[in-house]
Amino acid sequence: MRKIFYSIIVLILIVAALSAFLVLNRTTKTMSEAEKNAALAKMLGRKPNLTAQAVPTGNVSYKGKYASFMYPAMAKIYTYKDAGELANKTEVDSFAFDIADPRLTVYFLVNQNPTNIANLDEIPAVALREDKSQGYQQAEILIDGQKGLSFTKIDLQQSEKSGFFIVNDKIYSFSVIGSDAKEVINLFANLIETLKFIK
Repeated sequence: MRKIFYSIIVLILIVAALSAFLVLNRTTKTMSEAEKNAALAKMLGRKPNLTAQAVPTGNVSYKGKYASFMYPAMAKIYTYKDAGELANKTEVDSFAFDIADPRLTVYFLVNQNPTNIANLDEIPAVALREDKSQGYQQAEILIDGQKGLSFTKIDLQQSEKSGFFIVNDKIYSFSVIGSDAKEVINLFANLIETLKFIK
């Protein structure tokens, strides 16, 4: 009797183990895209973003008619509606971009010098920044063999770092604006270090 009892127990254990093996190793059908999205949404608690693209890394070169420099590949470049249209008649070259994270905006302008300004402090934008009440710190800089002025304004809301040059009777201005002062200063330094004036 015991032999039969043990045989039944062994048989039940074999059937249970075989059933567990089959259940745990069964083949599952592949999920449709809609089912995958629904499962991801349930796990994340929000709609999944499956279309995100990789952010470019490194630097790329801007080569304008009057200057060249390297800027971050992740930048979103702003262009005028009409490719040949510039903001005003004295502007001969313009390049602007922003970076999303941290939020930074960069403006590079080259203007003709119709009034033959000889000194940097005669440029209206420089004169504005030299006014001590505006909160800018001024420094002389030397880039690509050309003397210029840089201005730094640190503010909790929006910081700015700008540079101005007069080269070959053209007025060059470079500005970086953003809420993170450290990032503004670093980006300005990286851009201005690669600036080459085309003569």
